[in-house]
Amino acid sequence: MNIDTKYLIRWGIPGWVFILFGYTSYLSIENNIKNSVFAGSFTVAQLLGILVSLGFVGVVFGYLMHQIYFSLNWIFTNQSTKIMGKMNVLVHNQEIFEVSNHETSPHAKYYKMEFNWQKQLLLLDEKKRTYIAERYAYLLSTIHGLGALLVSLVSSFIAVLVIAWSHHILNGLMLFYILFLLYLGFSVYKGFKYYSENLNHFQANFLNSFLAGEFKTDSNTSTE
Repeated sequence: MNIDTKYLIRWGIPGWVFILFGYTSYLSIENNIKNSVFAGSFTVAQLLGILVSLGFVGVVFGYLMHQIYFSLNWIFTNQSTKIMGKMNVLVHNQEIFEVSNHETSPHAKYYKMEFNWQKQLLLLDEKKRTYIAERYAYLLSTIHGLGALLVSLVSSFIAVLVIAWSHHILNGLMLFYILFLLYLGFSVYKGFKYYSENLNHFQANFLNSFLAGEFKTDSNTSTE
């Protein structure tokens, strides 16, 4: 099974961030570094093996954090309903959101909006479709990446607090980590909200423009 490198990096970053803050916090409170797992006379090959192992563990942690992000943001908080609340204001033609009366899923209108979004894309010529699809994919992957990173930072913050509390130590590095994680968490959250709003407006403006006839395919002009 081949896994694209970009997915390993996307899944790995949240896990590696968690390992960085969590494990270095643990090392910082050790009375003697020789008691840590990296102590002793390791060879270069052994150290490389440890780093590779931590790299793979980070990918696993990162993948799990992506799943936690999706479950928290899309299932338990009913994100699709929030998105549709914004789209109902931004999109002029509300008929594309209509669903049948027997639909009971709270996500039904969101699914219908996604269907119409894809349907309108298929009606465009390849050049326009490729540009819009790539832009959409960029915004969506950025949102999901920031969401998973936010889960990682919150987990790291909790881990640092637990380590400090369990050892009754709050040294300079631990205090720096706490403040730095708060800053990073706030920054990532603001970025997450920005790109989410950007995506909502991008989809809404595209749907408005297409339904208003502003997008014209080249097939009709080429035959004249």
